[in-house]
Amino acid sequence: MVVSDPSRLVLTLLPYLFLTDVKVKQARQLASSSFAAQNPILSGLKDTAWGSIVFGKERSKLSWKNVVLADRELVEHLCCQLQSMEPAARHDIVQAFLTTASGSMERQMPLKYLVISVLCRLISQLEDERERLDLALSVTSQLRSLLKDASLAPDESADVATVESSFLQTLHDLKKSVFPVSALGSFVADISEACKIPESLKRCFWWESAVLMPAEQKCIALLRELFDLLTTYANEGAGMHVFRSLTQQLFKHHFTDKSLLFAFLSYIWTSSSPYERMQATDAITAVNQIRALHIAAAILRSAAQADLIAIMSLSSDVLPSLVVAMASPLQPVRYSALQCLHTIQTNCKHGNFSYSSVVDAICLRSDEVLADKNHLAQLLGSLFDSDATSPAKKRAGSRSEREMRGKALSSLLLCVNNDAVPSFVKERLLWCLSLVSSTDVLVQLKPLMASLLQVVDGSVDHIQHQLKCLQFILSRFTADRVSVFATHPDFGGLFLEALLRYRCSDPDTNSPQLMALNQLSKEMFSAVCVPSMQQSIISSLFDILLDCKNADTANKVRQVFKNISLDANQIAVEMEKLTQLYCSPAGSTIRDMKKHAKRATRSKAATIEDASAMETDRAPGTEVRIDDRAWQRVVHILEAIQQKKKLKNTQALIPALFTLLSKCLEMEASPAVEYAKQLLLSCIRHVCVHLSPQHAPVDPAVLDVQQFNVELIVDCVRGSSNPLTHRHALVLLTDAAQMFPEHVLRNIMSIFTFMGGSILHMEDNYSFQVVISTVQTVIPAMVKATERRNAEDVHSMITSIMRVFVDAFPHVPSHRKLPLFITLINTVDSKRHLWTVLALLLELHVTKTAAELPEWHDKTSLHPDIEFCLELFENFPPAIQVESVCSMLAYLQEMPEDKPKDNKMATPMKKQKTGHLETTEHLFNIEHHTAKQLRHFKFVAVNFISILLSCPAFIGQVINLSVPAAEAMKPMYQLQLEKNIRVYFSPGEDVTK
Repeated sequence: MVVSDPSRLVLTLLPYLFLTDVKVKQARQLASSSFAAQNPILSGLKDTAWGSIVFGKERSKLSWKNVVLADRELVEHLCCQLQSMEPAARHDIVQAFLTTASGSMERQMPLKYLVISVLCRLISQLEDERERLDLALSVTSQLRSLLKDASLAPDESADVATVESSFLQTLHDLKKSVFPVSALGSFVADISEACKIPESLKRCFWWESAVLMPAEQKCIALLRELFDLLTTYANEGAGMHVFRSLTQQLFKHHFTDKSLLFAFLSYIWTSSSPYERMQATDAITAVNQIRALHIAAAILRSAAQADLIAIMSLSSDVLPSLVVAMASPLQPVRYSALQCLHTIQTNCKHGNFSYSSVVDAICLRSDEVLADKNHLAQLLGSLFDSDATSPAKKRAGSRSEREMRGKALSSLLLCVNNDAVPSFVKERLLWCLSLVSSTDVLVQLKPLMASLLQVVDGSVDHIQHQLKCLQFILSRFTADRVSVFATHPDFGGLFLEALLRYRCSDPDTNSPQLMALNQLSKEMFSAVCVPSMQQSIISSLFDILLDCKNADTANKVRQVFKNISLDANQIAVEMEKLTQLYCSPAGSTIRDMKKHAKRATRSKAATIEDASAMETDRAPGTEVRIDDRAWQRVVHILEAIQQKKKLKNTQALIPALFTLLSKCLEMEASPAVEYAKQLLLSCIRHVCVHLSPQHAPVDPAVLDVQQFNVELIVDCVRGSSNPLTHRHALVLLTDAAQMFPEHVLRNIMSIFTFMGGSILHMEDNYSFQVVISTVQTVIPAMVKATERRNAEDVHSMITSIMRVFVDAFPHVPSHRKLPLFITLINTVDSKRHLWTVLALLLELHVTKTAAELPEWHDKTSLHPDIEFCLELFENFPPAIQVESVCSMLAYLQEMPEDKPKDNKMATPMKKQKTGHLETTEHLFNIEHHTAKQLRHFKFVAVNFISILLSCPAFIGQVINLSVPAAEAMKPMYQLQLEKNIRVYFSPGEDVTK
């Protein structure tokens, strides 16, 4: 017969081979069957000692003594058969055995006993260590289930005289479907004896699973399971004295040395498992930690003073592990750890051990430590803080005591720097020392910081603890400790490396980059006394902005820039990294740029003819691209500083900003280039406002006016089609006109010409406000500058400016015309120049707009141009209107009656004191107009004056004048009447002549 699944059949038949009474008939039949002969587990059973006992006599019953011997031989045979199998086949059968052992079949309790007996026997005979430990862990798990779920028979082994009687009692219990506690204890003892602690574990104190070999990790896991199993049932259940005895045997068998025992116990009480977010099923619990501390306290109570001093020496890690336990957030764990320290303090009466100062301080404040989980950090901070210099904060005690405290602190830090110490232990120790303000602590943590920076962005176990360790170290970089950058330059490199470490394996913890950014406060940055370190930090921050893809990080960097105080020279250095890539010199003028553009054009043509020749002749670094990394970095710099308030020596930015602006003007127009221009113009204006908040002229000692390149700003206006760029440039020119009036004067007409040709056509409110602001600020500054140079040129300059606005009049939105011209006239002095605007508007009407009437306009009514002039005059007092009329009449009187046929203006009449004739070339240039236009102009002007003086609006204004104002108007009426008569009679005088 061929059996397809022998393991299942064997498990079904084993209860018939395991004798629980004296009847052996079924066992003989099964052992003699062909199945038993062919099965790899049962084959040869009949020929073993078991067969000799069962088949030795023909009687159908055996004595109880032979039953005991037969069952033992059956266990031995099954174990030998399993041991001789191939590992793969053995693994399958062992798994089947374990499944049977974990079943809930109470009627098959003898089978469970047999299976576990075989497996425990097999554990001691397997040669492969990993296989042996895996099996031991599996069997231990089954024993735990039996202890938890099965019905247990009380232990009566103390009342049994012989081993035979004990086994018979076990068989009796199994037949009643209960499991004897003594048998479970025997199994646990077998497993414990089979576990052998590797030599590598005996040589180290910290059993950190992450750095151990798999076999060592399994050994620790088995010891942990045994410790949990034994200590749990040593305090509860029917077999307490059995498990207490087994606990003592476990410690005596495996931990003959106290240092090894404390290494194991500290592994239990320093575990991070009770505080993990995702606790594993086999993790160490807080109850395990409390039990380990209780056992440690008992050992310490019975230890000799010499042993205690050795345990508490600086070379021992027992006290650091107890400090970690006292840092537990769980009060029972802290209480148990404090009991250990009280025991040490009591037994070491003389206090002559290395950590005596730490133990005494904690025991003195044990109530506070027990009540408040955060008090331990405050206590150790007060104990070890050696930076306090005031008498009130100095430590009491002798010099030797202070030296002992220093050694204790160094020993704790040495433990933190030890690679063998678990990450969680390091984290807890660093938390305990977080309030020690000594700079020496930071210096001693440098090796740990360097090692953490190498692993925090990788896939490493316990990464959250390593990140917290790094957080504790980086948090020590405060204003009173950054002096280490000067004394220990390596720290600067480590801090900069942390700034650039943006990856983090733990999504719930800040990256090293964010940790470092959180430390960059205004006070900390200002306290950095090494200029090169400050510059490196700034450079790193800009690199972060360039490479960062996380919005929160970018916002944090911008917040840091907003808070810290910077020197503009530091920003200029970063900008110059771009300018150094290009060959054109800083501060290039428009003329230089045009020459460069022509060379570029010729070079482009040469490319078409011979591309290879161009590649050979072209100088390196001349190509400017806005999408270059260096340019993108500069854009981030400009974004960061355009609203920066805490900036010293801002004038240092002007050369660099104008150099970058010249580079933008060399590029082809694109949205990115326009955005860069806008940023540069905004930053230049920000510097101007910073230098002179009230826009007063700037002292040349502060900023050389030659560095302020107005030509580049004007070229931004001319060469761009982007309205926002226009606005930025005009707003900047508005400020510059007040700060550098002489410097801006040379380019003033280019500015207003552009405004008339483009921005005045726009209907949005912002563009209109830019124009108004430009008019109100630039023109007065230009007037003052012109008066200082030559007062006679002021009228010509104003006329030229107003002509720009008049030429743009047809294109200005209708609702903007009147406010614009009222502002313009008030700015240039309405009393002197209202008539000038009237003359220019009438000239425009005569030469261009007179014939341009909309279809809906009533031909019997006034022309829209004349109506606008009337509305414009209505916004000024009657005195100014009359004076403007007089000036207009004086101008008309000075004009010739007709245009000479030889196209040369006739000799004018003798110049009056008003001096209006000198503006003829600026108002109505007779040489550039026809005779008809001249006559039309004079007619329209006289007609407008007649309409104005007779219109209801003017009459109403005169009527509403006060008596003194009305009296003051009489001389003006007289003057107007005289000029009217002269104008009317001047044609007759010409005819007479």
